[in-house]
Amino acid sequence: MSNTPDSTETPKHPVEISVCVPVYNEEESVRPLYDAIVNALEPTGRSFEMVMVDDGSTDATVPRLTEMSADDPRLVIVEFLRNEGQTAAMNAGIEHARGKYLVTMDGDLQNDPA
Repeated sequence: MSNTPDSTETPKHPVEISVCVPVYNEEESVRPLYDAIVNALEPTGRSFEMVMVDDGSTDATVPRLTEMSADDPRLVIVEFLRNEGQTAAMNAGIEHARGKYLVTMDGDLQNDPA
C-alpha cells in the first residue's frame, strides 16, 4: 500500500487564505479593493483566493468582477439574483471559501486589506 495520495483527490485546503467580501453596488470600489487585497497578500507568498459575493447589485459591479476574474482565477464570484442582505452574502462567501484561513471584509474599502 502506497502513501502517495491518489491524483484524483482534492486537497482539503487548496488555498491557504480565503478573503470573503460581500459587495452591493460597489462598481467604483471593486477594482481598488481587488488591487489592495492582491497587493497585501501576494508579497506573503501564501496562496489565496478572493470570494466576492454580489448581493444583487443593480449597477456594473458584476460585469467589473467578471472582467477581473477572467484574468485572475483567484477571484471567485458568487452572485445573488436579488438583494438578500450582508449576513446572507457573508454566509454564502464563507460556504464557497476553500482556504484554511478565512478573512472577512466589507466591500466599500472601509477595511484596509494591508
